Amino acid sequence: MTDDLIELVRQRKVIYDSKCKDYKDHFMRNAAWEEIAEILEQPVNKCKDDWAKLRNAFASALKRRRNKKSGQAAAALVPWKYEESLSFLLPYMECRSTKQM
Repeated sequence: MTDDLIELVRQRKVIYDSKCKDYKDHFMRNAAWEEIAEILEQPVNKCKDDWAKLRNAFASALKRRRNKKSGQAAAALVPWKYEESLSFLLPYMECRSTKQM
């Protein structure tokens, strides 16, 4: 189901592309989620929750890769299972730095 969810979301930019003209239209986004839920035969909330978990795990995988110190063995960091499948999100993800106080 995870691969199907990723593909169905990828086909619906309104869910992840903030520059999409319908992104701020909650009715359009909800309609997209309802389509996905119907296809997957799952509740909308489960689909949204699963997507949020995937997106957050992808962001964490990218952060681990970015924070890897130079000189460490390349084999030490195995790519996350869905990293390649979710790579379509890269242009839409912000890279935020944290402030240390």
